[in-house]
Amino acid sequence: MKLKRVVALGLAMLISATVLFGCGDTSNEPDDTGNEQPTQQEPGTDEPDESETADIVFPLEEPVSFTGMAVMNQSYKLSESLAWKTMNEITNVDIELIGEFQNSEAGEKMSLIMNGGDYPDMIIKPAGINFYELGQQGILIPLEDLIREYAPNLTAMLDEMDGWDLIRESDGEIYGLPYLSGISTYNGGAPLWINKRWMDNLGLEEPTNLEELYQVLKAFKEEDANGNGDPDDEVPFTFATDLFTPNRFLAYMEEGLFYCNIYCGILDEGEEFVFYPLTDGFKDNYLTYLKRLYDEGIIDQNAFTQTYDQMSVNGKAADIHGMFFRSGPNGQVADAYIQDYITLKPWSDGHLPMSQGVSLGMGITDKCEHPEILVAWADYFYTEEGAILADMGVEGETYKVYDDGTYSWIVDGTYGETQTEVKNSQCMQGTTPFPMYFPDFRYNVNAEEDPINAWMQKERNLTLYKMGTVMPVLKYTEEEAEIRSEVYTQVQSYIETYTAQVVTGQVDLESTYGEFQDTLREMGAERLFEVEKAAYERAIAK
Repeated sequence: MKLKRVVALGLAMLISATVLFGCGDTSNEPDDTGNEQPTQQEPGTDEPDESETADIVFPLEEPVSFTGMAVMNQSYKLSESLAWKTMNEITNVDIELIGEFQNSEAGEKMSLIMNGGDYPDMIIKPAGINFYELGQQGILIPLEDLIREYAPNLTAMLDEMDGWDLIRESDGEIYGLPYLSGISTYNGGAPLWINKRWMDNLGLEEPTNLEELYQVLKAFKEEDANGNGDPDDEVPFTFATDLFTPNRFLAYMEEGLFYCNIYCGILDEGEEFVFYPLTDGFKDNYLTYLKRLYDEGIIDQNAFTQTYDQMSVNGKAADIHGMFFRSGPNGQVADAYIQDYITLKPWSDGHLPMSQGVSLGMGITDKCEHPEILVAWADYFYTEEGAILADMGVEGETYKVYDDGTYSWIVDGTYGETQTEVKNSQCMQGTTPFPMYFPDFRYNVNAEEDPINAWMQKERNLTLYKMGTVMPVLKYTEEEAEIRSEVYTQVQSYIETYTAQVVTGQVDLESTYGEFQDTLREMGAERLFEVEKAAYERAIAK
C-alpha cells in the first residue's frame, strides 16, 4: 500500500470509525484490534446517518492550524517524519511544532515554555511534564467530556479495560490522552539486559544473586568475553546520567526491595514499606555494591558523566557492552548483537515492578480555541490503522506486508538501514509515549525476513513483561501533590548526586552516610515518604 492508498483508506477508516462528531454518539465500537491484516481490510460500506453528523469531518473542508511541542525520537524531529506528514494530509489539520527537544532536555525546556506563558496549543510526546500540576494551574484543560464526545475509539477502549481511573488525576479530572501499550510494562522503563553470548563464551551461567553477578561481570572484564583477542575492550556494566540511571538496580537488592518509586519500596521481610535511603540497606547493599563494581573497573568509568545519547553511540559502535539498562537491546547495540542479550531476572520472583501499561502522551492547553478537533484528530490513533501509522509509518515506504499477513521493515537506506533508524526518523511513537494504543499487527513479524524484530517482540514484549508484578497507580491529594512538587525533585537529585560521589570515590561512604540521611530529612524526605506510603495504601485498598 503506497502513500496514496494510505490516505484514501485512512479517510474511510476515520468515517467508518465515527469520526463525524457533534452529537456525542459513542455507540460505534473501534475496529477489530485482532485483525491479522489490518492494512488489507476494506473500509465499512455503511453510510453515516446525516442527521447524526456535525461539522467535524476529516479531512476538514478548510485547513486548521495548531501549535505544539514534542520530544524528538532520538535525533529525529517528529515534524519531519513521514507518518506525521501523512496524518496532516489525511485530516487537513496542520500542527506546527514550535519546539522539538531531546529527551534529556525536554522536561526543563518544556517547563520553561509553560511557565513563561507563551506556550502552544498542545503538548505531545511529553517528558518530565507533570500533567496534574499544569491542570491545577489551568494550563492544561480537562479532557474527559471531550473524550467521551469526540473520541469514540478511545472511549470504547477505556470502557472495556476499565481504564478511566488509570488516567484520571486525584482531583477527578483527566488532563492527558494516553498511550495504551496493551500489556504491562516495566515500571522503570528499562530492565537490565545481560550478554548471554559472552556468558556462553566463558562457560558461565546466568547469575542468581549479587555475588554471582559480580563474578560474571568480573569475568567479562578480564577474560576477553567478546572473543576478539583483546581482553581490555569490554565494558561490563554501563548506564547514563539522564536516562537509565543506576537506581533501577534497586530491584536486584537481595533483601527484596520492591516497587521503586522515589526510592520507596517494600522489603520482603514483613512487607514493610520503606524509604530505602533512610535504611542501612541503601548503604550496605546498594551503594557498597556499586562502589565495589566501579572501583574494579566493572562499571563504565564514564557512566556518571555520559548522556543517554553518548551511551547509545558507544554501544552501537562495537561489541563492547556486557550489561545495561534499556527497554530493549535494539536501542543500545548494533543489530548483529541484539539477540545476544537476555533480561537479567531479579533474585526474588516477580520483583520487576510493572506498570499498568498506561502513560500520558498528549495534553491540550487553554490556549487552544478548538480542542475538540485535536481530540478527534488523536482518536484515529486508537484504531488499528491509525496506531499502525503512528507506530510503523506507511506501508510500502517504511514496512512491507506479505501475503500471509506478516510484515518486515524496509531498511534499504531510503529512510534508514536499520529498523531503529526507520522507526525513529519516520514514525511518531518512540522514545516517549504518543497518544495511541499498541497495534496488534506489530506482533505479526515475518521471522524469516526480520528475525531481529521477531525476537524482540517475543523476548521483550512477551517474555520480559511476564516477569514482574503489576503495581497500582498512585493518586495524590492536592496537599500531597504540593508536597511532592516542593520536595520530589530536590530529594531525588540529592540522592543521585550523593550516589555518584560515593561510587566514584569523591566522598567517603562510611563517614558521610549519617550526614547524608540528616540532609534528606532536612529536605523533607520523610514527608515525601509519608505521601508515597499514603497513596500506596489507598491504591492497594481498592
